[in-house]
Amino acid sequence: MKTQHSHLYQRFLMRGDVLTAGFTMTELMVSVVIMGTLFALAYPSFVNQMSKARQSEAQSYIGAVNRAQQSYYLQHRRFGDIADLEVGIATETESYTYTIAPAGIGPDAIAQTQAEPTDETIRGYAGKVWIDMITMGSANTFTLMCEGDVGNVPMIDGTSCP
Repeated sequence: MKTQHSHLYQRFLMRGDVLTAGFTMTELMVSVVIMGTLFALAYPSFVNQMSKARQSEAQSYIGAVNRAQQSYYLQHRRFGDIADLEVGIATETESYTYTIAPAGIGPDAIAQTQAEPTDETIRGYAGKVWIDMITMGSANTFTLMCEGDVGNVPMIDGTSCP
């Protein structure tokens, strides 16, 4: 070592900066405990938000299919399947498998759509479109969307959810 810098090194050693230059084990452990606690509190909220985001896919898909069924019925006097509707919705996604079941013609026509979850941590959904005859030659279309329990698709009976 050069002699001109040795006095700086001796002064550094005498101040005791070498002993206080790092973190103590207690400080590190406290930091780890705080970070672990924050993670434990934030993780369930993160998982819940991920489930809600995946469920919103099914809600928007079923809503789009219900609206497309109404439009298709006005043009063709019957409900269509996924290819007829041309809504650009895949029958299988990462989170759901979609099935569309149109049935009947005229006033007895009905169309049901199901979104079955591929993951048991998210809810299933079902949608329904039907016709209500008001007077001869006049009818209204109605839609319904139901949310099931986690991992299950609800069954729609009549005009209400279970």
